[in-house]
Amino acid sequence: MPEHFEVPAGTEIAHYRVDKKIGAGGMGEVYKAVDLTLDRPVALKVLPPALLSEADRVRRFVQEAKSASALNHPHIVTIYEIGQATVENHQVHYIAMEFIDGQTLRGMIQKNPLPDLLRVLAQVADGLAKAHGAGIVTAI
Repeated sequence: MPEHFEVPAGTEIAHYRVDKKIGAGGMGEVYKAVDLTLDRPVALKVLPPALLSEADRVRRFVQEAKSASALNHPHIVTIYEIGQATVENHQVHYIAMEFIDGQTLRGMIQKNPLPDLLRVLAQVADGLAKAHGAGIVTAI
């Protein structure tokens, strides 16, 4: 299994078609995709294939989706589905979630005046408080 497998644009994962990579982190890569069944944009988080052999990482990936899907809050992304598919002979675990078009928090910090930034950070804190109240420990 390769250490890194980037999903090319146009690739179909289950009933999602990947448009482009929009981010990456310790637990996966995130792609903008289209839900071909409902014809809507989604964010598709994909667990890197190198982590599939680590049962704890796969368990945490699934738990992340389950925990987030249990929350209903305007400042927490909506989870649509978690699943697995085979792409180019690679097993892919994915989380399909609401796609929110905009800039990253890092970009906002660098480009926006303090009052705008404080408004956004208050929304982040509100979402984190909801998650914490549900027993979900978060790290930024």
